[in-house]
Amino acid sequence: MAGSLSESEAADAAAMQLQQFKLEERRRDKSMMASKERQDAAFKNKLAERQKRRQEQHMIEQDEGHKRELAAKGLLQVKPPTCADEVTFVSVKVKDLTALWESLEAKVVNR
Repeated sequence: MAGSLSESEAADAAAMQLQQFKLEERRRDKSMMASKERQDAAFKNKLAERQKRRQEQHMIEQDEGHKRELAAKGLLQVKPPTCADEVTFVSVKVKDLTALWESLEAKVVNR
């Protein structure tokens, strides 16, 4: 009887170790999946930002091209940028730099 009891205890201990191993494996898998999902989301956000910037740049280039065509035909007077134009340009650049800074901070925090 003493031998069967120790076998039973050994079987219980082995079952508990297996259960603990499976729990740790599940936690590790969940952690890896969460990390991958965060990376995927960050990649998609970065891709969307790039696409948005490309679209904005394309629109600006189209607008400038249209203005050049009109100026070439003499239908548009090209004037130098005003102070308000410069302020707008600078505020857009500040927004871009702020977004870049925030994305860099987020990367540092995630590490």
